[in-house]
Amino acid sequence: RTYTYEEIGKHGSCDDLWMILHGKVYDITSVVDSHPGGAEVLFDAVGTDASVAFDEVGHSQDSLDMLRPLLVG
Repeated sequence: RTYTYEEIGKHGSCDDLWMILHGKVYDITSVVDSHPGGAEVLFDAVGTDASVAFDEVGHSQDSLDMLRPLLVG
């Protein structure tokens, strides 16, 4: 399914958080509390494409693997 930025932006709470990475939408709600960089950085990216920031941080392969089951579109 394809989502608009507006639709994704509606999922911006600690109980419902979606993020765009590399053209895909992920429901990252379940990992917010355990994110090593803190929750605030995730909330700052709501409704935007966070690909550049994600790549610049240099996330591990484990981080990428954790995203697979969180894919919503």
